[in-house]
Amino acid sequence: MLSKIKSLVTVIIFLSLFLIFFDSILHREVFSEKYGLNPVFITIIFVAAEIFFNFGIVLMLKGTGVFKIKIKDLLRFKLEKANFRTKTFIAGFVMNRLSATIPWLYILGVGWTKLPTAFIGLIVLELLIVAILTFGVFEIIKKHDYQTSKAS
Repeated sequence: MLSKIKSLVTVIIFLSLFLIFFDSILHREVFSEKYGLNPVFITIIFVAAEIFFNFGIVLMLKGTGVFKIKIKDLLRFKLEKANFRTKTFIAGFVMNRLSATIPWLYILGVGWTKLPTAFIGLIVLELLIVAILTFGVFEIIKKHDYQTSKAS
């Protein structure tokens, strides 16, 4: 199962790279002049971010021990056995959140003066969603800690 997922992710990444690289070659000058951004560099940043984003998820799952929990418990959100305080979970969480924000911060930093206001608004909205999800995870951890300490 894991090898099938790896194969599918590899195909998607290479297909995406090919399409983005092909498009960036054709429209490189327009993109660079209009928005002040290098399309090849942005492609590299987003692909690297996607890899680290997904690797962070795997680390979080491994760190909590979710791979040892029954699927039935996961579907019912019975996570009493999950451990959200491991170093592996924290490293995966930090990696996941950074990879979700760094490409957008780069685009804002480099293209701030040339990007249309609507694009800037959408990027800021994306960053707000990332922040809200981050605080949501902290709330889940707090509730989990409270429930497990109450049960003890």
